[in-house]
Amino acid sequence: MRLSALVLAVSLAPLAPAAAAPEKVLVLVTGDENGHLLPSTEADPPKGGAAETLGYWTSKEAHCAGKVGKDGAPNCKDGKTLVLSTGDHFSGPSISSAFQGEPVAESMARMGYAASGMGNHELDFGREQFDRLRDIGGFPYLSANVRPPSSKSDKDYDLKLKPFAIFKRGGVKIGVVALSASNVAKTVMSGRFYGNEVVPYEPALQQAIPAVRKAGADVVIVIADECPTVLEPIMAKHPDWKVAFLAGGHCHTPVERKAGMTPLISPGRWWQRYLRAELTVDSARPAGQRLVGLETKVVDVVGGQGAPAPDAELAARLQTWQKKHDEALGEKIGYTRSGIDANSATLFTWYGRAIRERIGADLTVLNRKGFRGGVQPGPITAAAVYSVMPFDNSVMTVKVKGKDLPSILENPAAVYEGAAKKGSAWTVKGKPVEPETTYTVATLEYLYFGGDNFPFERLDPNPSETGVVAQTPVIEWTRKQGTTAEKPLESALH
Repeated sequence: MRLSALVLAVSLAPLAPAAAAPEKVLVLVTGDENGHLLPSTEADPPKGGAAETLGYWTSKEAHCAGKVGKDGAPNCKDGKTLVLSTGDHFSGPSISSAFQGEPVAESMARMGYAASGMGNHELDFGREQFDRLRDIGGFPYLSANVRPPSSKSDKDYDLKLKPFAIFKRGGVKIGVVALSASNVAKTVMSGRFYGNEVVPYEPALQQAIPAVRKAGADVVIVIADECPTVLEPIMAKHPDWKVAFLAGGHCHTPVERKAGMTPLISPGRWWQRYLRAELTVDSARPAGQRLVGLETKVVDVVGGQGAPAPDAELAARLQTWQKKHDEALGEKIGYTRSGIDANSATLFTWYGRAIRERIGADLTVLNRKGFRGGVQPGPITAAAVYSVMPFDNSVMTVKVKGKDLPSILENPAAVYEGAAKKGSAWTVKGKPVEPETTYTVATLEYLYFGGDNFPFERLDPNPSETGVVAQTPVIEWTRKQGTTAEKPLESALH
């Protein structure tokens, strides 16, 4: 009797719930998009493109297109893909730069981005435009090493960056911690980063990673507007962080390596590749031990026969932007017979002379990294001027004594027009520089306020604002030259 009662009691006892099976989620990462919305046709087959990348994701990765919802929820039921960027979206080809990044923000919304690291070019079109682009994109910008202003009087300068965010895909909570480049405050144009503080990478991660786990993340990944090779020593030092993987930008070429057991990956740039990371997560395991499988791969986005079809809705929207672009900037303003190479003396002379003569300065000083491309042989359009120098930079004139010119012209970042060095002596417009003579230097707002370590602000605290962006005098000057196939721009520059 007792045995029967025991058997009955056992049979009536509630069964323990079965442990949930490990779950797979997919993280897709791009970086350094730099306004390259359209595929590159320099190679055959073409590479990259925003609509083309989304076509890959929807056909190959089971990603659902569309702007994410509240808390980064996917735009479809049971979506298990999480799309992230390491940062630097807007400045680049004129289809983006001429419209201050709006086509890129629209595209990223359609592509379903859930978050981005705060890149050092996100503020290229100003803080108000950044806020507008953030609203259009519909996703937050993250940075664990950028701290908001500590003074209440500076609260209006808060960039509203979170150190991390948690996104739920299926039953998995994915913690995303982001880093901005350590030099972000120096590379952003003056005033746009005011009040915000940048702290070193390691202490930022030491604080953010435990915090995101405490907030409930099952797994933690790090995205960074920094090449993973720079962060490798830090990650190797901290296996206790148990980061699933680190994806970084600013390498411009793919990087795939490891720090201990943590993959360090850069997918490259311009939507020509993306990182595909499939995580297998067992949420029943203890915190820090829930990642039970990880497969990573950098996928090339290549068009041509057999490639997935571009996303039709995004492709149509980009065609609309292209039409607006061509209407605004399609004017043919000149002609180059041989083309003008990026980072060539001819390119620097073209921009420098155009600005100097249109502004009425003695010389022009620009910076090498402000030039981001060349010009193909044939007609030169206004759009090409923006593609070569895509940044929203106003021209300023600065009064500088001859004795101070060498400190500017001998900066390794400098490119100049109107000045030359003969032996150890400098000349301006062919005449020897006189130490006490005051020269008018045309330069860019970014350089005036200390970009690339130029001393303009110290030398002239009261510069003159021209009120024009750098591309305007270049377009006007080039149009005025009346260059043709028989009389190309190259001949006007020599």
